[in-house]
Amino acid sequence: MKSPERSKKPVFIVSTGRAGSTMLARVLAIHHEVLALHEPHPHLRTEAFVRWSTPGRAGQIVRKIRKKRKDLIEQTLINHLIYVESSNYASHLIDELYSLFDARFIHLYRDGRDFVRSGLQRDWYRDEPLKSRIKSWIRRRYLVDVGRSALDNLLSPPRSLKTRFEKIAWLWVETNRSILRSFSRLPDDHKLSLSLESLDGDRLAEIHRFIGADVEQGILKEMLSVAAGRPNKTQSFNVPEYADWSDWERKRFDEIAGGMMSRLGYDLKGAGREG
Repeated sequence: MKSPERSKKPVFIVSTGRAGSTMLARVLAIHHEVLALHEPHPHLRTEAFVRWSTPGRAGQIVRKIRKKRKDLIEQTLINHLIYVESSNYASHLIDELYSLFDARFIHLYRDGRDFVRSGLQRDWYRDEPLKSRIKSWIRRRYLVDVGRSALDNLLSPPRSLKTRFEKIAWLWVETNRSILRSFSRLPDDHKLSLSLESLDGDRLAEIHRFIGADVEQGILKEMLSVAAGRPNKTQSFNVPEYADWSDWERKRFDEIAGGMMSRLGYDLKGAGREG
């Protein structure tokens, strides 16, 4: 099935991270019309944090993004391919990427309870050595892309949040809020939102039409097979499932993330899913 004729515009998959964006990039890369990359270098993590934390530096950030992505995107289009980039960093750069490249965006989101479990399983918001904090501050202050630590991937939570659980729940809300805020300013044909849990053959076909790729049943079947394997899935958890959370954890999650859960269509009475 042929997609409608349209100019091939770059597409960015934006998410909170741990929401299936790596998997979706790998799935779309199967298509012969698509060049799909997950967090390509040079990465945009420094620009993303500074754009979120210091809006006054937008002009400097635009120049950095143009330098990092202009040639790559243009060469991809010259080769008659659709450029797709999966990056949770791009979640805070939607306005700039749209302005620079007339980009389209896919917002892939996931149940916040599963996101919290995945974040707790990792080193998110553990205390970092002073040396690491200083290095991160320098990179962000001067927009230098050197080194990487857990700090580089995380926003700075309010000081009122004391536990890792609270901070990770807040991160899920804040990143989705940032995406939805920018989406409210985009034309309808430049944005598509879907949940990880809803990703099936029909949704993949919808994504194909959105990015301007031909919908071919053989390719869709192969994509679904790869998606079922859940690339980058957390293989094992030592963090309790939602059903086993304490009363305090359930209460705090509802207080921090309940509004966004409802906004994205999740039922707080339901159980989360691993992954």
